[in-house]
Amino acid sequence: MVRADYCYDGMSWTESGTALQLRDRWNINTFVSASAPTEVVWTKTGVACLTQPRALTYSAEQITCNGKAIPSCPANLTMTAYADTQFWTKLPPQ
Repeated sequence: MVRADYCYDGMSWTESGTALQLRDRWNINTFVSASAPTEVVWTKTGVACLTQPRALTYSAEQITCNGKAIPSCPANLTMTAYADTQFWTKLPPQ
């Protein structure tokens, strides 16, 4: 999650020092700005959905895992949208 390794293949889609917001299933961390764009929802088994990659030089459409696109996150996203959600990350407030 920290490295934005969306496909769990060792490829990082971010750079050191890139800011993000994090919400976790244990309610330890939450968003400073809930209105900021969602990056991804991270589950125990992989990325459930991707809206905006952390590195703004990429679009969601450019990122595929084993040749498959990652589904876009729904607009009405909640922490319970995916049963095994661990983390939900958003871009920093603008």
